[in-house]
Amino acid sequence: MFTISIDQFEGPLDLMLYLIKDKKLDLFDLDILVLIEQYQLYLEQMHEQRFEIATEYISEFAGLIEYKSKKLIPTIKAEFEEELPEEPVDIVARLLAYEQAKKASEYLKTQYEQRMQLLSKTPTTFTGQYDTIKEQTPQDLYKAFEKVMARLRLMNPYEMKTTNRELSISDRINELRAIISHREHVFSLTDLLNESEDIHTLIVTFLAILDMIRLRELDFTTTEDVVYLQRRAYG
Repeated sequence: MFTISIDQFEGPLDLMLYLIKDKKLDLFDLDILVLIEQYQLYLEQMHEQRFEIATEYISEFAGLIEYKSKKLIPTIKAEFEEELPEEPVDIVARLLAYEQAKKASEYLKTQYEQRMQLLSKTPTTFTGQYDTIKEQTPQDLYKAFEKVMARLRLMNPYEMKTTNRELSISDRINELRAIISHREHVFSLTDLLNESEDIHTLIVTFLAILDMIRLRELDFTTTEDVVYLQRRAYG
């Protein structure tokens, strides 16, 4: 009997990670048939409890069942087995990438909270057509970042790459200064974050932006859906 409802998960991969940990399965030596069975039992229980199950869970389940049927049906020709998709390898790769992304989000939250007090005391002087749309807070910046991370986790798990590159916040600030100097005076935070090539760069970019706001090199404001950054005028 599962005690966690489906609306507490971010998507199929989040659910699968929960099932792997709950059933003490080995992610690096994954028994895909056991995982499929647990996934099916969970969806059936949620259906019986009349929870609404999002399409993405059903689509993932259909792919798992297709693999299971090919795995279990006896074949006459040995060549058929060679054509069997590498589903366990595929799922493990996606789960590892997703798990890495979740850990990155947790690390970011810790770093963000450490900067929160300093940033919240920094006045903003955002000017232009956006300046009276909404009172801006540091939390709006974090929400915008979380949306980028969530989209990558759910839609593009393979794009959440890891890297051995060492990039400090101060180095990233210098890089951003050069990048921003060629931008329009006002630009989207999300667009800037989306240019990151890997998880590490994504996190460091966000923390660098927080520090640039604290140093009063950037101002920010928000609409309902977008956080805008603005280069400060000097002189």
